[in-house]
Amino acid sequence: MRNICFRFYHSLQYYLTKKNPINLHSPFLYQLYLKTFRIHYRIPQQLISYQNKLSQCNDSIEFQSIGANKKFIKTKVNKWEKRISTKLQKRSYIIGLAEYFNAKNILELGGGFGKTSAMLSLSLPYTEIYTIEGVTLLNNYITNLKNELNLINLHNFNLDFNTAIDKFIKENKKFELIIVDGSHHYEATINIINQLPAILSEPSIVILDDINYSRNMYLAWKEIIKNNDFFDVKWERNSYGLLIKNSNMSKQFIKI
Repeated sequence: MRNICFRFYHSLQYYLTKKNPINLHSPFLYQLYLKTFRIHYRIPQQLISYQNKLSQCNDSIEFQSIGANKKFIKTKVNKWEKRISTKLQKRSYIIGLAEYFNAKNILELGGGFGKTSAMLSLSLPYTEIYTIEGVTLLNNYITNLKNELNLINLHNFNLDFNTAIDKFIKENKKFELIIVDGSHHYEATINIINQLPAILSEPSIVILDDINYSRNMYLAWKEIIKNNDFFDVKWERNSYGLLIKNSNMSKQFIKI
């Protein structure tokens, strides 16, 4: 209940304080805004059907969560999907970001049921999509979806985030776009963001999801804004933050 109240309060504050896009004086950022948030990207019908199937599935699932507060979870598919997933229609902007940054490799930390990674795989057939899901049961959903849709450019791994990042560092793998949609704890979020420079190309962008999930998540976002010097642009949206690495741009924070 406390988190719900915080999200309502945060959304109200965001809409009262956000700036008009006309304030984007940088041509790079203004074009990013137009080509990402002002264009409707089509969601593949196979994934609309998959999304509907999950929302109607009453099958019971049991698993142990990962991260700081490990606990045994027993729930139903539709309830868990509603809790952890965002409708694909609200995720389609990621396609625009990937195209704008000419992403050759995309990393998703927190694959869930695989909807976002599959959407990117189908929409960007020449981009390699890597998704990390630490819960084995959920990773199996991603594997099954990948096989069903023959997503040859989607690569999923059942690893924790730290292990996955270490793996990519050793392989010298670089990404133009990274989605962080996992732990909602302050310290874990800061830790993950601080590790990402080692696997980022330039220019590149990081999406930090659910910054409005709780007070602690928003505090983590504020800490990143204040003290992370790697990223040149920090852009606050209502429910997520964008971190852009582009050395040709001046350091700035925007809320649009």
